[in-house]
Amino acid sequence: MSDRREISEKSDPKPEDQGSALHAEAAGAFGPRVGFVNDRAVLLDTDTGSPSGTRVGPTDAKKEITSTIMVRSKGSEQDLDNTLQKVVTHQIAPLTDAQFDAQFGADPQAMQRVTKFAKDNGLQVISTDGTSGRVVVKGSVKDFSNAFEVKLEDYQTANGGTSRERTGDISVPKDIAQDVQGVFGLESREAARPHFQWQPESPFSPRANSGYLPGQVADAYNFPKDSMGAGQSVGIIELGGGLDTADNAQYYQKNGLKLPTIQMVGVDGAASKPGGSADGEVALDTQVIGAVAPDANQQIVFAPPTDQGFVDAVTRATFPQDGEKQNTAISISWGGRETSWTQQAINNMDLAFKKAAVKGISVFAASGDTGAGDLNPGQANDGKLIVDFPAADPWVTGTGGTKLTIDANGKNDEITWNESKMSASGGGISQIFGVPDFQKDIKMPENASPGAPTKVGRGVPDVAGDADPFTGYKVRVNGVDGVIGGTSAVAPLYSGLMMRVNGALGHPVGYLNPFLYKNPQLFRDITAGSNNGYPAGPGWDAATGLGVINGTEFLKELKKEGR
Repeated sequence: MSDRREISEKSDPKPEDQGSALHAEAAGAFGPRVGFVNDRAVLLDTDTGSPSGTRVGPTDAKKEITSTIMVRSKGSEQDLDNTLQKVVTHQIAPLTDAQFDAQFGADPQAMQRVTKFAKDNGLQVISTDGTSGRVVVKGSVKDFSNAFEVKLEDYQTANGGTSRERTGDISVPKDIAQDVQGVFGLESREAARPHFQWQPESPFSPRANSGYLPGQVADAYNFPKDSMGAGQSVGIIELGGGLDTADNAQYYQKNGLKLPTIQMVGVDGAASKPGGSADGEVALDTQVIGAVAPDANQQIVFAPPTDQGFVDAVTRATFPQDGEKQNTAISISWGGRETSWTQQAINNMDLAFKKAAVKGISVFAASGDTGAGDLNPGQANDGKLIVDFPAADPWVTGTGGTKLTIDANGKNDEITWNESKMSASGGGISQIFGVPDFQKDIKMPENASPGAPTKVGRGVPDVAGDADPFTGYKVRVNGVDGVIGGTSAVAPLYSGLMMRVNGALGHPVGYLNPFLYKNPQLFRDITAGSNNGYPAGPGWDAATGLGVINGTEFLKELKKEGR
């Protein structure tokens, strides 16, 4: 979809490099990969691929939109990685906001140059945040098109909606080439979908009684009861939907549960808006965490389902505002095929998760609900096996799905969740991320997708939990009680576990993956079933990861290691 132009490095290109968009400087985590055309720097990781629908025509030039410009840090990528290593190995405590700002906040001069660039191009600077590196600007489509030399057009999407999409790689003046980490909001195409499923017969079928209260699942997984999350706070990312607070309170009253403290905030113009199809996701996330860790504070961050919304939501959940608690876990139940994201979005999301890790935050993300193919509902099966992002990010703990059965005697039986090709645990091998250090000792299967460009990569998921909609979680949505499943239930389930564990320890555990892979004995291994691409088996597998965490043993091992 991009209109490639002749791009060179800072020095004059060699003759054989003329016309190639790939000969450019790789600037690392705190600067974009750029090429140069005359006096402009082209951000090479902003290619959007194919449009998402049928072209309607140019976007109204007078239409007002808002964009987020991420500005590079004053610290280097190596500095961040070194600090991360010290935090993960517990040589130093997670950084406070003040410490983070001093070391890795945005470079003040870079912020000044970026804001000047915006104003010089007729864009209004709405807000700046030096700690997280965000500059939010507003203006007309015409001004944005001129400022970043792109063409914005409207497309009709498959679901009948309209999406604003971009032709052309984003470019900026040379003098701010290394100041701009990413530019988001020029497009409005959806980047992610929720990973939850109603019981299939109808939104709430007579089978509703077949599910479990979240606390029952926590008990089945032996979650510790030393703490119920007192003093802790969890960020919940929602890219749509809303929460009816009065109806939500009835859920807790009906089930004899304590109503948790819930704060709802919005970014990029979003807010809690009950009445849509995504309300089930919001209710599932907050009620699972609320039932498992009732004493923990919840911060539900609402954002548009775009790459801008996703990056801004994770950033908002990572950096508290005055008077807010610091979240020590983030629950993400949204995602999309990793190949559908721009590299710019993946880079900036990955950086956002690194920032969360250095601040002592555990991040959980659902691995998808349509098996190894990770297809959208209604999407034709293309035969490809592609993992879901952000669950595929190495700084995230990806959560897969099982089918949990608890008999009358309390005995548990568990297999891989797989009801059909469109109702199964997500998982597989990443085509974007290499095998991380914590998975080096695993005999990783090759990517089974036909024509996959890479055969070895990051394996997804890391852990698993009950996700089958037939054995799912009893929730209440907009006045109706029912059962919901999906791997999106597993992300809040383990976020609730972290509220209990962090409360019991008196400090955040933070980034989990190395610890989990070092201690496979803490898991109930799921060895039966498949996700229509990869079989479950002894040890780690690409259907259920390491398996189901035994919560009490998990806490004991953390204490034993002095964590």
